[in-house]
Amino acid sequence: MTIDKKAISVVLVDDHIHFRNELATLIGSFAEFVVPWQADNGRQLVERLTQTPAPDIVLLDVNMPEMDGYETAAWLRTNYPGVKVLALSMYDSQKTITRMLDLGARGFVLKDVEPVEIRAALLDVAEQ
Repeated sequence: MTIDKKAISVVLVDDHIHFRNELATLIGSFAEFVVPWQADNGRQLVERLTQTPAPDIVLLDVNMPEMDGYETAAWLRTNYPGVKVLALSMYDSQKTITRMLDLGARGFVLKDVEPVEIRAALLDVAEQ
């Protein structure tokens, strides 16, 4: 794998704050990544993107209130096509995975995967 020496920025979007904080800590522990900020839902992500530089990757939960992962992925594809989306869910239905990929997600991970799999998925998306 050939990853640039610059840290890859990952923004987490998930409405479960404790899970999101733990995931941010985990991702921040990987040498290749930095988590500059987090959002509770797609609407908050949209608001923050008007005030801060866009991240390299958005790790995006599918099921959230206000603006879910589907709507957020579609918005990102239109407004920030350079931002790569890695979908995140606790459900592995083929319909959910296919829909997120159709909306521009570059990959899909389950919330209960091992840390090494999260890192591998992020590295894979970063290289795309």
